[in-house]
Amino acid sequence: MKTDIKTRWLLLLLISVFFIGAAATLLTALGDNSPQPEEPVSLYPGSDYYVYGMEVDGNVFTPTNNDPQISFVMPPVCVRSVTIVFAEAMRQDIAVQVFYAPEGESFSEANSVRSTAWENSAESSVTLPGGLYASIRLDIDGQVKLKEVRLNEPQEVYAARYATWLCIALLAALAITAADFIRSGWNVEKLYPICALSLGLLYLTALTPLSVPDEGHHYQSAYELSNVLLLQADKRGLGDSADFDYTDFTHHHNTSAGYSRIARIVNAPAEQGQDIPIPTPREHNYFPMHLPQAMGLALARVLGFNFIWTFWLGRLFNLLFYILLSYWAIRIVPRFKTLFFLVALSPMSLHQAASFSYDAFVNALSLLLLALLLRAILTEKPWDGRAFGTALVVNMLLTPAKVVYYPISALALLIPEARFRNRKTRLVYLIAFFLLPLLFMLLFRMRVLRTTVVAAAGTVVNRTGGHSYTLSFLLSHPAQTVKMFVVTALKNGVDWLEGAVGLSLSGLSLPLPEWIPLGYIVLLVLASIHKEQEGPCLGGRVRRTFCAVAFVVSILVMLSLCVGWTSDTSDVIQGIQGRYFIPILPLAFLSLNSNTLVLKRNFDRELMLMGSLMNIAALRQIIEFTLMN
Repeated sequence: MKTDIKTRWLLLLLISVFFIGAAATLLTALGDNSPQPEEPVSLYPGSDYYVYGMEVDGNVFTPTNNDPQISFVMPPVCVRSVTIVFAEAMRQDIAVQVFYAPEGESFSEANSVRSTAWENSAESSVTLPGGLYASIRLDIDGQVKLKEVRLNEPQEVYAARYATWLCIALLAALAITAADFIRSGWNVEKLYPICALSLGLLYLTALTPLSVPDEGHHYQSAYELSNVLLLQADKRGLGDSADFDYTDFTHHHNTSAGYSRIARIVNAPAEQGQDIPIPTPREHNYFPMHLPQAMGLALARVLGFNFIWTFWLGRLFNLLFYILLSYWAIRIVPRFKTLFFLVALSPMSLHQAASFSYDAFVNALSLLLLALLLRAILTEKPWDGRAFGTALVVNMLLTPAKVVYYPISALALLIPEARFRNRKTRLVYLIAFFLLPLLFMLLFRMRVLRTTVVAAAGTVVNRTGGHSYTLSFLLSHPAQTVKMFVVTALKNGVDWLEGAVGLSLSGLSLPLPEWIPLGYIVLLVLASIHKEQEGPCLGGRVRRTFCAVAFVVSILVMLSLCVGWTSDTSDVIQGIQGRYFIPILPLAFLSLNSNTLVLKRNFDRELMLMGSLMNIAALRQIIEFTLMN
C-alpha cells in the first residue's frame, strides 16, 4: 500500500513538472512567433519595383530565365513578415525566396527565407527575423498574377491568435489528462476515452483541412454520401461551392495561412454558393468507410454551419467512431490492454482518426477484431453464437475496406477446440468466418478485382504516370520479385516502423522529433514484454502465428503498392507508408511476449502516462512547425 502511494506521488510530480515545462515551452514558442504591432506597409501596388529575369504584363509576372526577381526599395522600416497575395489561387506549388537587406547593404543568402506558395493557396506569408530593412527582393520560381505584396500583414496576427487558442487547449488537455489519471485510479478502460477524446480534438483542430494524406478525396467522397443521407440522391454528384472553397488550405501541408483563415472565418455565417460538381471523389465502391464522416457532414449541413465547422464536424464523427470501437477493443481484450491503449493512442493513429481518412475505420476494426480473437484464444469462455457472430460481422466489415488485412482472420485457427460446442460446430464456424468476408468483399469490390485481373495480364498506367508492375510479371520473374521485396524491406523497414507510430504527419511533410517515434516504440516494447504478475506467457505456437500473420500482411501491403503504384523501371517498391502497418502493430510486438525476457515489475501506469505526454509533445511540435510554415 505504501509503495502504491509512493508511486502515485512520484507520477503526480512527473505530471506537474511536465505541465510546467509544457506551459513554458508553449509560451516561449508563441513569443518567438507572435508578430509585434508594426505598421502594415504595401509594396505592390504602391512602391517602385524592379524586375530581372521576368516579363511583366499588367499584374502577370512570367520568368524568362533561371533567376527571376522582383526588388522593392523603400525607406527603412521595421519588417517582421512579407505576405504575397495572388489574384487567383495557385494552380501548382511555386518556390519563393524572400531576401531582406538594411540600408546600404546588398542581398545575401544568409539574409533570406525560403518558402513555398502552395497549390490552392491565394497568398503566401513569410516570417522574417525582424529589423530595419530598406530593400526586399522576391525570387518567385514560376508565373504568378500578383494582387498585393504587403509587409507586417495582420494575417500573422490571426495565425498567432489561433495558435494561442490551441496552446491554451493543449494545456487544458494536459490538465484533463492529469485529472483523469488521478480520478480513474489508473484504470486503462476509464483512462482511454478521456485521453483519446481530449487529444483527438486537439489533432482535429491543429491539423488544417486537407493536410492529412488524401483528405481532400475523402472529404469529397463523404460529402457525396451525405447527399444520399439527406435524401438528395438526385443531386448526389453536386455540392455547394462554398463547401469546396479550399483557399489557404493546402493538400498534405499544414501551413500558417490555414490557421489564419480559420481564425478569420470560424465565427462567420455560412456562405451560400452555387451547385457545382463535387471535385474528384476517389472511393465509392464501399460506402461504410465514409459513413461516419458523411453523418457529421449531413448534420452540419442541416444546422447551416459554415465550411470550417462543417469540415470539423465530419472529422469529429470519424474520431468518435474510432474511439468507440477502439474503446470496445480495450474493454474486451483479456490481456495486453496497455498495448492496445498505446497503439490506439499513437500520434499516427490519432492523426488519422481525427481526419476524414478511412484509415480510422480500418484501424478501429482491426484492433477490435484482434481483441475479439485474443479473447477467444486466451480465455476459457466458449466461442458461442454471439461471440462468433460479433467477430464475423467485424471481419466482414473490415475485409472489403482493405483486403490486405484479411490474413488476421487466420488467428481464428488458434482458438482451442474446447471453446466450441463440438468439432462440427468448430468446422462450420471457421468455414463461415473465412468464406463470408470474402463473399461480402466480392459484393462491393467486384469492379476493383476485375481491374486487378486486367492488371495481371496487361500493362496499367499508375498514378505517377508510368507503367506499373503486373501480377503476371511478378509471378513469371520470381527471383527479381523476391530481390525487390527484400531490398525494399531492408531499405525502408525502420522508417515504416517509426512511421506507423508517427515519424512524419500530414502528407509526410510535418516531421516530429526523432525521440518521439523512437520513445513510443520503446513504450510498445515494454507493454508487450511478459511480466511476472501476468501468469504464463504466450505459447510458441501463438507467437509464431502472430509473426506469420504480420509477415503475410506486410507482403500483401508491399504487393498492393507494387502493382498499383510502382513504376516497372524501379528496383524498389514505391508509395509504402508506415501508417499501413498500424493494424498489425499488436501482433508484431506481442511476438516478444516470451520467457526469454521477463519484467519483474508492471510499468503499465507509467507507460500510459508517457504515451499521453508524448502526444502532448507531438501536438506542440505541430503548432510550432505550422507557425513557421
